[in-house]
Amino acid sequence: MGPTRNFERYPWLHEAPAECVSRTFNNYSKGVPMRLLSKVVPVLMLLSLLGRAGALEPQALSAGSTPPTGIIRSATATESAFLVKVRGPGLCSGAPIEGTNLVVTAAHCVVEKYTNKIGARYDLRVERDGIRYDISEVLVDTAKTDRFNPAADVAILVLHEPVEGPGLLLTDSFTPEETATLIGYQPSSSEGSWLRGLTYSSHQDHMSSILKNHVPMPAACSLSDTDFKWSKNQHWWVSCGMVPGASGGPLIKSTPSGPALVGVTSSVDFELKFNGVVPVSKIHSLLDNQDAYRKVLDGSSAPCCIAGANR
Repeated sequence: MGPTRNFERYPWLHEAPAECVSRTFNNYSKGVPMRLLSKVVPVLMLLSLLGRAGALEPQALSAGSTPPTGIIRSATATESAFLVKVRGPGLCSGAPIEGTNLVVTAAHCVVEKYTNKIGARYDLRVERDGIRYDISEVLVDTAKTDRFNPAADVAILVLHEPVEGPGLLLTDSFTPEETATLIGYQPSSSEGSWLRGLTYSSHQDHMSSILKNHVPMPAACSLSDTDFKWSKNQHWWVSCGMVPGASGGPLIKSTPSGPALVGVTSSVDFELKFNGVVPVSKIHSLLDNQDAYRKVLDGSSAPCCIAGANR
């Protein structure tokens, strides 16, 4: 099915004031500012674990070139324009929904593990181009926020004001026969090299013990139909392997009406070769049942309407 204009499917979402509405994809394409190691393990041994072949030095697309599929590369300026930073206990990715004050991200980026509280112990916020956006409510199923369950790992952040810049449409559905692009932030060194290990554990060891203050850098994976595998747990595994920092990042496809959100990055497999992606149907489930899933930042049910809309 084709893209659904947001206000046609959800008329109770008020369109933002004209001066705040996200600029279109075409108009915004110019310059756009996801255990500690043993003490007996030498640092050089750890460094030797870093990265699959070519993973340390981000590969950029040359002008007019066709991107390889299923391989991490540097995001283009146009692709990275759709990203926002979601900051809480760590850094995650997110994407605004066009013309609204909503940002979609992964549930595990905003819900505290074990307590299911939201923003109770950390300063949860959204950032783009150095500007902070505060959150009033969150749509999330806190009964299903296990980060290893990509089928339900999605949250919608309701901001006090729309994020300035480009946003994405929502589709009703998506099939892997369509090409798509997964984008998200990846940790990098100050020199611009990606920081990752051969496995999830080696990546976590490296990040926690050597370079805690990493620099987030936009990355992307172009995906064809052969890069998708549907899981019996109702989510996709896609050939990519972005590490934490990309959690919450959007899966995007092009449509005649503009770029559209068709999924959300949730997890990565142990060998850093595949990412779990929540399908767009889970986003619609939150929006269609907002009264059941609306939370304020201490984790309790929120008393007011999303985006101040009158229904």
